[in-house]
Amino acid sequence: MTLNQLFQSLISYIPATNMNMRKAYQPDKIISGVQYDIFSNTTNKNVAVFSVDNQGKLLYFSVEDEVLKRSNYTLKRDELIEKASHFVKTFYPEMYKNCKLASFLKLGNAYTVHFAYQDEQLHLFLPETGVTLFLTKSGKISTIISFHDKNTNIHYPDVMISAEAAKKQYLHHLEPELLIAPMDTYYINNNGKFRLVYSIIERAFYIPADGGEIYVQKDAIKQIPFHKPEKVKTNLHDIIGLKGYKLMKKKQAKNKRIEVWSTLPNVIQNKTDFDMEEIDPCLMKLCFDKQDRLLQITSEELPPKDISKPIGVDQAEEIAYQLLFYLYPEAHKQLIRIDGEGEIEDVYCFDFRWQYNSIRILHDIISIDVGKYSGRICSFDHQPLCKQRYEHVHTTPTLSKQTVKQIYADDVQMELRWFQDGESDYKLVYAPTFPKLAGVIRMIDAHTAQIFQTEKTELFC
Repeated sequence: MTLNQLFQSLISYIPATNMNMRKAYQPDKIISGVQYDIFSNTTNKNVAVFSVDNQGKLLYFSVEDEVLKRSNYTLKRDELIEKASHFVKTFYPEMYKNCKLASFLKLGNAYTVHFAYQDEQLHLFLPETGVTLFLTKSGKISTIISFHDKNTNIHYPDVMISAEAAKKQYLHHLEPELLIAPMDTYYINNNGKFRLVYSIIERAFYIPADGGEIYVQKDAIKQIPFHKPEKVKTNLHDIIGLKGYKLMKKKQAKNKRIEVWSTLPNVIQNKTDFDMEEIDPCLMKLCFDKQDRLLQITSEELPPKDISKPIGVDQAEEIAYQLLFYLYPEAHKQLIRIDGEGEIEDVYCFDFRWQYNSIRILHDIISIDVGKYSGRICSFDHQPLCKQRYEHVHTTPTLSKQTVKQIYADDVQMELRWFQDGESDYKLVYAPTFPKLAGVIRMIDAHTAQIFQTEKTELFC
């Protein structure tokens, strides 16, 4: 198939008219191969992008979201798979003959269909082979990712441990963590209420089938102490570091108020931007909720032109604490500080998590970034958490960790899968699966033993 033939075939999957193609002016570094933009002759705007390898084979194809016409109509599973299969047959005839359906997953309002190769002996799917297709619920192709043809090195073990032995090792590295969490739409059986639950923490995601060394993940969350300042400032602008700034404009939208501040208001009046995700070194943006609580700060720390000594981490820490205790006078009781902030470019980063009766609450992290040179709060992001949402939770668990592990053990089984080790090496492992359940166990109620599941999202089903 020539490049022009490929283009003509692809545009039949784009809900637009009068299109042409051109070599991408600013190719995406993440996308492999030679990239081409498909654009509208009418508006000159891109409607899709695709890439090919050095032999002209299609590697990637994606249609712009605004081009895809949304529909309330949802195709059935078999109809969506048929749509995906037809695309594979058209553009990847060899894969159509040799690959098999490996997974069909629902992701929000979209679906993914993956066709992959299998090994010859065990007939297990090989990760990152074949092609993955993303479809809208009405069956429109949104994105295609084709994995490179490669020389796969499949390592069959000489000796294998049993599934029961693998399960025993897997459970040994399982650690239930007690926390307070909302059972929201992330879970299959949800009601939105906060509960005391055990979160299932997997320290070993898989067990080598040959009985070899197990990779065990260490605890990524380390709590460190923090203190209340001797005197908390009462002026928010002083705490943030707005000295020398003037308020340019403010905007009320969707129960929020956004303020834009600058040290050069007359010079950059036309650059006023109320998008809190857009960072401008000349601006400082503040976002408040309808209760006038600070929600977000967006700014950028620029190193001074002259040689200037940065403030120390201790001073930056005090600035972060000033903001924290201004917003929450009982922050030392409501929050815990977690390690792992360090330094990112020109700022010091501090992260905090909610707690209740010394038990962590699963909620958005409060993050505060302090400029190394200016001492300003350059970035702040948090979602307030109303105490009434969780204070009803009885924080003394009825079930022990051992009981919870046994509940989990009764439903989990181990199955053989290929694990990609490096670019093209595959080794055989045992991975957990829940054949009797609709999803995957993530939480177990610490009082009632009710299990909470998420959708099965593993690649190969």
